[in-house]
Amino acid sequence: LSELRRPADDDAAKVKAEFTAADLQWSLDVLRALFRDAALVASGLDAAELPHARHGAGLTALAARCDAGRLAGVVDACAAAEARMTLNPNPKFTLLTLLVETAAALRG
Repeated sequence: LSELRRPADDDAAKVKAEFTAADLQWSLDVLRALFRDAALVASGLDAAELPHARHGAGLTALAARCDAGRLAGVVDACAAAEARMTLNPNPKFTLLTLLVETAAALRG
């Protein structure tokens, strides 16, 4: 039975080890665009006018939960995470730090 579990454990370790700086950059780009658009909606812009209008319902829901300043704080946290990659190129640590900063920014 332990032999049956070993490949799954090895696969999980491999997946965890493969989060690269390129993956982090893609994640930062997506998060930055999402929270930027939500901040714009919170500021009064119509979600249908944005490049990601197909996500209008989600953007509107997020904008209804947080004010524009908090959402802009997450955009700033994404920029800070990108800058930190030059100092500490550990993408997992940088992403974890970003998630903590995002939670703090959204709580206010």
